[in-house]
Amino acid sequence: MDEAAIIKFQEERILSERPTLMALPNTPLPPLQIGMTRYLMGQGGLYIESAPAWGHIIAPLWTHRAPLPYAPVQPGLVIHGGLIPKSIIKQILDDAIEAAPLEYAGAIYYSPQNGYRYTRSIAKQTYISKINYELIPREEDESLILDVHSHGHGRSFFSDTDDADDRGGIRICLVVGNCTDYAKINYSMRLNIEGHYIPIHELGLIMETKASS
Repeated sequence: MDEAAIIKFQEERILSERPTLMALPNTPLPPLQIGMTRYLMGQGGLYIESAPAWGHIIAPLWTHRAPLPYAPVQPGLVIHGGLIPKSIIKQILDDAIEAAPLEYAGAIYYSPQNGYRYTRSIAKQTYISKINYELIPREEDESLILDVHSHGHGRSFFSDTDDADDRGGIRICLVVGNCTDYAKINYSMRLNIEGHYIPIHELGLIMETKASS
């Protein structure tokens, strides 16, 4: 294969795997297939749209002050399984507090048939400021919706190491800090969409924060 053919193949692959579509005023966008990600140019700027098995995401990447000549694009986050149960949130906090001052890691998987499953990840090496861990393998019909780790008694934030580890894939990432007791715990959360990091400022957007009636 000559150089021109290689370049053509690489460019066609980019267009196939990460296409960019214009949101037109009178033409609906084609449905996005499960497992695919694309970029959208809308009236407000550039957006990323993704359809993981557990939901559907449209998030802004770049905004423009003056309206662009395209249709409006509405950002949003849809989770097919609904809000993550409060019982799972409590288990995450319990495990983080139990592990402190060392770090802890866990994950939540989603299955269309069985709903959410929480697992505590396998810790290979654990320190006060670092944890090397391995996720519990998912079942065949499951997808990873949330990856969580703690910072022990330290504050919650996403480190450079987290940025490197979180590249690729589509999931919610959560860091829990100040794990001394429930009253002092804080958190940082974001959507990771194939290397793009989108902050989530309210836990209630994805999880139950109050007991169900």
